[in-house]
Amino acid sequence: MHNEAIFDYLIYNGAPFCTDDPLVESIIHQRSVYEVIRLVDGIPLYYEEHLDRLYHSAKLSGITLCIDPEMIDNVIRELVNLNKQYNANIKLLFSEDGNSYFAYFMHTFYPPATMFTSGVSTILYDEERPNPNAKINEYQVRSRITADREAQNAFEALLVNHNGNITEGSRTNVFFADDTSLYTAPSGKVLIGITRLKVIELCKKVGIPLQEIDIPVSKLSHFSGAFLTSTSNDVLPIHYIDDLEFASSCHPLIIKIQQAYQQDKQANLIQTASNWQK
Repeated sequence: MHNEAIFDYLIYNGAPFCTDDPLVESIIHQRSVYEVIRLVDGIPLYYEEHLDRLYHSAKLSGITLCIDPEMIDNVIRELVNLNKQYNANIKLLFSEDGNSYFAYFMHTFYPPATMFTSGVSTILYDEERPNPNAKINEYQVRSRITADREAQNAFEALLVNHNGNITEGSRTNVFFADDTSLYTAPSGKVLIGITRLKVIELCKKVGIPLQEIDIPVSKLSHFSGAFLTSTSNDVLPIHYIDDLEFASSCHPLIIKIQQAYQQDKQANLIQTASNWQK
């Protein structure tokens, strides 16, 4: 079975299957629209936002999904009950024709506290998504980037487009900081991550100036900090981009947005729990 799926059971078109069942192996590798939702103590984090993005990705890809949001609720609840797991990421994956779907727990790495205090290493990587706003599985591209990233012992690869601008990470969004402001690539050129959206909202709330602009590789030395955002990584400081070093973990603006995000995250979980547990 596809080694991304973990624990005992997945759900395929409404029916439970063992995660090592060969019946679904060939299907799960096909090009597809997907969404990843994080469970925290059994509560889906930023759940409504993730569902909105799933349907938006499907629309951009010309796919009509075969189940509605209420059915997705039931699928997630069933998956949790089958596996008795409450703190992991769930992947919802729909075939390109929209007629088949999977739901499964996936291998997930949550950065330890040491990575937030020291920052992580990243590399620059020449690659760009053909349809950046749609969350689409491209297994061959992802496998190639992962292999190159791991060969260089990097936590993430930052994608560089044909104009020499950094757009996003291979599985994250990326922000940069100087002494007064934060910067990130324009929304039309990246996958609009849920954590990215929250950071942009929170910058307005806590008074941090933010600009969506092109980030040329040639201008990296102008910044004093950088960080990644994603469902699994929250707001994670970057220590290195290739050989360029940043003191991101002690950057005042990055610390401020980290604290604001953690507060918003906890508030969202409390709010979602009141409806989810009914």
